Amino acid sequence: MLGTSPSEMPPIGRAGTAWRVLLVIGLGLAAWATVVASMPDAVPLWKETWLLVLDPILGIVAAVLAYWRRRYPIAVAVAVTAIGIVSAASGGAVVLVLASVATRRQWRELAWLVPLNIASGWAVEQYYPSPPGSAAPWPVTVALVVLMIAVVVAVGYAVGGRRELHRERAEAAERDAQRRAAQATAAERTRIAREMHDVLAHRISLVAMHAGALN
Repeated sequence: MLGTSPSEMPPIGRAGTAWRVLLVIGLGLAAWATVVASMPDAVPLWKETWLLVLDPILGIVAAVLAYWRRRYPIAVAVAVTAIGIVSAASGGAVVLVLASVATRRQWRELAWLVPLNIASGWAVEQYYPSPPGSAAPWPVTVALVVLMIAVVVAVGYAVGGRRELHRERAEAAERDAQRRAAQATAAERTRIAREMHDVLAHRISLVAMHAGALN
């Protein structure tokens, strides 16, 4: 399956844009707040500064980059996923961009982007470790990351399939309308030709009648 190119994607209305923005902000804030709440007391000053200052800034950068996900899907996906390694606040943008790429239904892209997201999710867990005794075993952490990414990809792929189905139906309807218009045009031309033939035959018969009368 060839998938969907950026130029073929349907436009997003205000409502669609609004809930996507809320998704990015909500998930980003939730992820960042969770990390802040679970951060151990004894952490280096630089990491605390990073978490409280630079992490949210990078989250904003990732959200801005996500705006261009349709025009530059691969470049934005790589950049946002890379930011997600060191920024919990970018989690919402990471999810949105991954789902957006999945709607394109191109497995060659997902074949490397999914492992990259898994590695990013694992890396951010290591970058912001939980307090001793409260951290889940690493197999559980990896399984949760894989499950979340699988759900995001499945949702994006399903949305892409629905868009493709709607596009195919619209194209089929357009082709049917063009066929009907062509048939109507051909029928009109046939009717006009018959009328011209009848008029011409009538005039010829009149000429023949008058010529016979003259003889």
